[in-house]
Amino acid sequence: MGVPVVVPSYRRERCLTRKTLPLLYDRGVDPADVTIVVGTGPERDSYAEAIRDAGLRQPGQIAISLAPGSIRDTRNFIATTWRGEIIEVDDDLTDVMRYVDPKTTEPVKDLPALFAEGFAVARNVGATLWGIYPVPNPYFMRPGVVTDLRYIEAGIFGTTLTGEPYQLVTLDDKEDYERSIRHYLHDGVIARIDWYTFRANYYTEPGGLQETRTPERIDWSARELARRYPDLASVNTAKKSRPYTEVRLRDSRKPHERDPLADRRRAAL
Repeated sequence: MGVPVVVPSYRRERCLTRKTLPLLYDRGVDPADVTIVVGTGPERDSYAEAIRDAGLRQPGQIAISLAPGSIRDTRNFIATTWRGEIIEVDDDLTDVMRYVDPKTTEPVKDLPALFAEGFAVARNVGATLWGIYPVPNPYFMRPGVVTDLRYIEAGIFGTTLTGEPYQLVTLDDKEDYERSIRHYLHDGVIARIDWYTFRANYYTEPGGLQETRTPERIDWSARELARRYPDLASVNTAKKSRPYTEVRLRDSRKPHERDPLADRRRAAL
């Protein structure tokens, strides 16, 4: 058995069976290690039928979070149910790539090897959260690890779950920004491996968060993060071309307000 791979999903049987599960299976993930988390018993049956009709091997389990439509409650169900190292993958993941040069990426053929590498990096710097570069553009990617406050996108990330409250989220939008902040404040570091990235169909697939999210709720969540963590988060008003309010993460605290142990970990990289 490998590391558990947990996929929260909401009304996306088609996307999951045509894209995400084939991607995981083709890139070396054992179906026995996969759990799909849904909100209701009928939804579980619908997913099982769709996977069977697609001719795919059934995942290890299809768990019920009893949180239909709430990504916050589903994420917290995962954080309180599992322990140790796990991978979370969004149900619209379509590819995972490796940096080659500023113009080129190539597919990652061995996802379990990537998972092992990510957890090794996280353990080395003392982080319980790690992720990969959030934009599939090799021009901005670098063959290195960053451990200061960075955005860990929810498309694919690893956590070492301990059951502690800092690993829970309180928002239904921008919850991946909130998770990045909460882990950073607790650990003093996070680990983002910038020579890997991924693709996902965030707003184009039916189902998922867009069935419940609104621009007003997204805007409120972004501004609430900035209100709670004024030294770490701000509303990004520069990206007015995007349909939703964005958040910028930056640790603007003075050096004496930061974790000195985290600074030593970063220096050791």
